[in-house]
Amino acid sequence: MTNIKQARHRPRAPISAIIPCYQAEKTLIRAVNSILEQSLQVSEIIIIDDGSTDDTLSIARQLALNYKDLISIVHFDLNKGVSEARNEGWNRSSYQYVAFLDADDAWHPNKIKIQYDFLKSHPDCVMVGHKHQIKEHESQQWLNLPTNFSIRKIQKWILLLITPFATPTVIVKRNISLRFDADMRHAEDYSLWLQVVFFGLGTYKIDLPLAATFKPNYGVKGLSYNLVNMKKGIDKAFFKLYQQGSISLITLLICLFISYLKHFKRLLVVKLNWNFRKYY
Repeated sequence: MTNIKQARHRPRAPISAIIPCYQAEKTLIRAVNSILEQSLQVSEIIIIDDGSTDDTLSIARQLALNYKDLISIVHFDLNKGVSEARNEGWNRSSYQYVAFLDADDAWHPNKIKIQYDFLKSHPDCVMVGHKHQIKEHESQQWLNLPTNFSIRKIQKWILLLITPFATPTVIVKRNISLRFDADMRHAEDYSLWLQVVFFGLGTYKIDLPLAATFKPNYGVKGLSYNLVNMKKGIDKAFFKLYQQGSISLITLLICLFISYLKHFKRLLVVKLNWNFRKYY
């Protein structure tokens, strides 16, 4: 088990970090440590134990005991799914922005500072994400961050073709009315990104890998392991847009066709064990 870091007294940004976790006894401390090591601290960490049956809850309680002014816990007796867990943390949050971190992922030490500096200078921004790095093991070093990097606004039609960022990269304004779809357990994050952008809310992507996952984007463990259900979730997100009148029938059919092609590609990646670039 990873040792718990000692919190350092650093300036805090008005950001709540939300960590949903299920059977995360081996990774939760690593995730929390990556928050404690931020050069600009968050103001609160909310851990949602989603009905775990291992030692996740006891570890979370020990963390909350060590950091009473920073960490709080929500416990579900039964597993409700990551959407409800994130939404519960979001609804309980107290600060201007909400940042998401899954219990098996980690943040770069400068993530919060870089994103918060951008949010302060761009009042039109409601949601901002960034690239992420795939680490093969916990001791692997972070990629060197370039001095010059680009930040681009996410356009709605581009978002229909690609998923611009992973959930642990995203910070969103707390007071928007949108939430993760509690009926979805696959592609629920992509569905929310679509809703935010098609509602006309300013969304940006920073071209820096400021978070890390410890498994490929799909094909190995985790929710994305079930590629069929992931495709169904993506298609459901498109149907929601169509039912809301945000896209036409022709656009919906094009999106579903592209979704089928991407699904076929993912099946090939898993079948042939292809390796792609190390950050996204």
